[in-house]
Amino acid sequence: MSARVRIPDLGQSGRVLLRTIKFGIFEAGYIAVLRKRPDGSLSKWLFYFDHFDTEPRRCNVGGRWRARAGVVRVTVPRACLDGHRRPRLYVDAIAAIGQRSDNAPAVPRLARG
Repeated sequence: MSARVRIPDLGQSGRVLLRTIKFGIFEAGYIAVLRKRPDGSLSKWLFYFDHFDTEPRRCNVGGRWRARAGVVRVTVPRACLDGHRRPRLYVDAIAAIGQRSDNAPAVPRLARG
């Protein structure tokens, strides 16, 4: 799964979270996190969340942070999304810089490609 998130005034550091669920509400699913540090390094993680906990998952999450273009690309291999291989998934994105964050609205569809 991959997503391209357009963020005006992206900047050189911050975090972008991509949540993916198979249900109509955000009760359980996965969160891919990209963090761009001021030194230019990019860290990437995948977490599983449910009503009770958030736990890290081993996965080779990919990503690119293009500040000038205002675009972050997040890539998660399908094998990492256990139980989420469905024709319909709900996805939303959150951009965070410091204590400020901005949530993009959830979309109930994904283009396959």
